[in-house]
Amino acid sequence: MNHPGSIIPGLLNIVLGLAFLMAAAALLTWVERRLLGFFQDRPGPNRAGPFGSLQVVADGIKLLFKQDWIPPFADPAVFVLAPAIAMVTVMLAIAVIPATPVIGIIGNL
Repeated sequence: MNHPGSIIPGLLNIVLGLAFLMAAAALLTWVERRLLGFFQDRPGPNRAGPFGSLQVVADGIKLLFKQDWIPPFADPAVFVLAPAIAMVTVMLAIAVIPATPVIGIIGNL
């Protein structure tokens, strides 16, 4: 049987991995916008923070406060729940990937 203290390194590994992925996504979004601005001969994101580094954060905050719009011909429940259903499906598929040999229901197989 696993000791309760042996779960903490595995959970820390998961949290650090997710933090790295979120930081990498923000950085790559900023790099992509800067490169597209360079390719299109325009400044790119340069309004928020030094060199536009906080533009991703500003866009995320703006997205949180945007008004939801549902097309008049669409079923509102399906229109709102469809992205959540897709996200839950992906998260369930990722949940079965073992992060560490210590965390498990049955133990070490």
